[in-house]
Amino acid sequence: MKKELVIVLLLSFAIMFCGIGFVNAGSPCNLKAKIVNQDPYPAVPGEYVKVVFQLDGVANAQCGDIQFNLNSNYPFSIEEGEKNPKIMNSGWFVLNYQNYGLLPYKLRVDDGAIDGENLVSADIYGEKDSVGVVRLYQTFNITVEDTRSDFELSVNDYSYETKKLTLSVLNTGEHDAEAFAIEIPAQDGVEVIGSNRVVIGTVASTQEEIATFDVNLSRSGNVKVDISYNDKNNIRRKMEKTFYFDENLFKRKIVPKSSWSWTNTIISVISISVIVFFVYKYWKKKRDKKSLRR
Repeated sequence: MKKELVIVLLLSFAIMFCGIGFVNAGSPCNLKAKIVNQDPYPAVPGEYVKVVFQLDGVANAQCGDIQFNLNSNYPFSIEEGEKNPKIMNSGWFVLNYQNYGLLPYKLRVDDGAIDGENLVSADIYGEKDSVGVVRLYQTFNITVEDTRSDFELSVNDYSYETKKLTLSVLNTGEHDAEAFAIEIPAQDGVEVIGSNRVVIGTVASTQEEIATFDVNLSRSGNVKVDISYNDKNNIRRKMEKTFYFDENLFKRKIVPKSSWSWTNTIISVISISVIVFFVYKYWKKKRDKKSLRR
């Protein structure tokens, strides 16, 4: 009885770890891939997207060594250093687990990618007995949407007396910018007085907002600013922009200081005194004549 029990247990283990592999060995290799995750969704032009492919059918030993080769289809390119093709052994199987493998990739999205579904393709090879055979060519859709905004900056006003700089910020993009902040970094000819950062909040698409800084501008030229905001997917975006400051436009607004001096004051007092003296002499002379007539 014990001997029979041992035989049953050995057969059970054999079926669990090997048996299903032998069953699959007689069936043809049938590989199929699909995208199961994309981060971020949608992908953004000019940035990276992480994509996870699920490859079904890898439990079949007939597939041999499997190669998943992702092609660089515009607007996507494989990140430098990313392993490609990715290779896995077929024929493995774990009871009660899914019959697939997961293949992650990091792709660069070209800045000129258009909104909508963009295709990427892959060649999937089975390498049974070291003979490469193309088992499958597949295409996949990766969703792209440009959620970024862009901005134009210009000088609304500047006072050389108060050192107040007023900037106009225009959202030229198609999407609103949330939690918008603008900062003037350290640079030649620009001395920020107090805080160098202004938080505006929301800058709606095609709308203009105002940011005011206390800053001493000692030259004409481009001034760099750093902008940060949240896009429609609540992703924090950062960019560097510039605005042009023309000192000649604002120096014309300076009211000339009075050139009055103590010399002018003394001359004026003397002049007034002389006038008063002669008026008094004239009045006294006239009064004395009237007294003699009496």
